[in-house]
Amino acid sequence: EKRKVHAVVGMMANKDWQTALKIILPCFEDVIFVDGFMPGCVPAAQLARFAIEQDARCTACTDLDSAISQAIAKAGRNGIAMVTGSLYLASAAEKIIVK
Repeated sequence: EKRKVHAVVGMMANKDWQTALKIILPCFEDVIFVDGFMPGCVPAAQLARFAIEQDARCTACTDLDSAISQAIAKAGRNGIAMVTGSLYLASAAEKIIVK
């Protein structure tokens, strides 16, 4: 059985985030969009609105720590929780995860 992926995603506004989301969204069971990890990131609510237009299951969260905790809880023992999108987001998430 294929493991379900629960993603935390954030994107920078100066990148082609719409095309990136169209490519990656079908890979995820659901997505928690975040912002605030770096100046110039796309607001989480804007990412969520776009994703909903693509028929993705998603929520917006303004707190990265909370978003990571939510993804881990949704993944449980058999799923996968991941952080993807901006490398700035990955760097911010790493600081939280390694605590």
